[in-house]
Amino acid sequence: MPYTCVGRPFRRDAHTLHRAHINSARYCLRPSCRFGKRERILSAPRVGHPPPRLNDPPPPQSRGMAPPAPPLVGPPVVDVGELLRAAAAAAADACRVIRAAHADRVRAAAAAATAAGGAADGAAALRVRLKDAADPQSALTVADEAAQAAILGPLLARFPALTIVAEEDLRDWVPPPAGAAAESTPDRPAAAAAAAAAAADGEGRVDSHGADGGGFAGGLDTPPGLRAVPLADVCLFVDPLDGTREFVEGRLGAVQTLLGITVRGVPVAAAIGLPFPFPATTATAATAATTATTATATATAATATSPTSADRAAAAADAGVSGGGEPPLPPPLIITALVGAGVAGLPPPPPSPPTAGGVVLALSATPAAAGSMAAAAARVVSPRGGVVRLGGAGNKLLALATGRAHAVLLGGGTSVWDTAAPEALVRALGGELTDLWGRPLRYAAAAAAAAAAAASAEAAAKTTAAILPPVPAEVVANAAGVVATAAAFATVDAAGRCHTQLVAEVAVALASADHPEGGRVEATAP
Repeated sequence: MPYTCVGRPFRRDAHTLHRAHINSARYCLRPSCRFGKRERILSAPRVGHPPPRLNDPPPPQSRGMAPPAPPLVGPPVVDVGELLRAAAAAAADACRVIRAAHADRVRAAAAAATAAGGAADGAAALRVRLKDAADPQSALTVADEAAQAAILGPLLARFPALTIVAEEDLRDWVPPPAGAAAESTPDRPAAAAAAAAAAADGEGRVDSHGADGGGFAGGLDTPPGLRAVPLADVCLFVDPLDGTREFVEGRLGAVQTLLGITVRGVPVAAAIGLPFPFPATTATAATAATTATTATATATAATATSPTSADRAAAAADAGVSGGGEPPLPPPLIITALVGAGVAGLPPPPPSPPTAGGVVLALSATPAAAGSMAAAAARVVSPRGGVVRLGGAGNKLLALATGRAHAVLLGGGTSVWDTAAPEALVRALGGELTDLWGRPLRYAAAAAAAAAAAASAEAAAKTTAAILPPVPAEVVANAAGVVATAAAFATVDAAGRCHTQLVAEVAVALASADHPEGGRVEATAP
């Protein structure tokens, strides 16, 4: 079909027409046209023109035509497996900080014992204080704050838009200068120095451990549904030091670092750090003096060969943690879990718990008061009284994962950062975790509150310094308690109950029992 150029017909000839003739400019550029090369074409170009060539210049804009639309840009996404590797490396940094704080305590005990000529306690080096003066379980130490700073610094540098719900309020935290040496001073504990070292070296350590898909993540393959998740749907829950009371009292085996990842309110991944991978106690004054001498020599030798300042901090922390005559503690253990992929780094299971008496239930180290919510629920879960008492919420749920217990009961005093990582671990192993009424825990509400708090201009400016805005306590509390069961629970339960049947019986028992906590729990019942 011929085209018309100012009343003169000519035929479409692709090798003689400039691209602008076919596209939006609508000019005839045919050299033989007697009306010149820039005459306006009166007829529209044909549909189905040849595709533009790579090196063609952009056509001039015609009068009255809208500019081309900008390319569509979707919301930012994140690979949960990549985030898990970064979280696992951050958990390792936190473990080193915690060990540094404990090493400070051992050295302080040794110095005090030498000065006093007898037994002494080095707990003052932890700078213990209570968030709630009436609650001994609200203890806070320099290790809690320094460990959280070591976690948040590298993670927020790598994922600045990530929503994070963390336990500690670091608005009064003064971070040491980045890259500073990791030595301990009276005004600057080793834990703070180790946190500064982690902030300086953290990103490189994350890449070195996670670039190949293995390292801290144990080679877990990310399920397809978790490889490109909208970042707005992801939240990281951080408990930098779970079991602070146990840490202060020297029950080190109960101490953990918990980082849980949720997607749309469902825990899907966990990085759990064990700073002290087997049960240990605080060094006594008698052994601390010998330990401190050994620690100084070991740390000095290790400092000369460690490649990074964080590794130097780790060498100082690892030396002198155990008692005199005992070998040094092994390196921190990092457990990773990814629902749909499996678990890596889980400690070997202990001897199987006795099953003749039915379910073995993990409870708090402090016995529950008669008639309390926990006591009423415990009678339903394990009527024959098979109980193991442990400190630390994460430690109880780890006992479930390793096979030491078949079920776990937690009262209403835990928070979402205590359970997010352990729940992902339990779910990755086929277990279940709900509140005492059988409902999912409220991670989505906590994540939404944290995101709303971080959206303000003031809060957004603070997150760059690893300081998160506070989230209301009523949003993060697991006020209705927690019950978790292992995958094999039904096979060892005398009645063969599944998790759903169990929580239904627990709910009935709580509704009919006369216990002090009943009114508060009843208010949250369906």
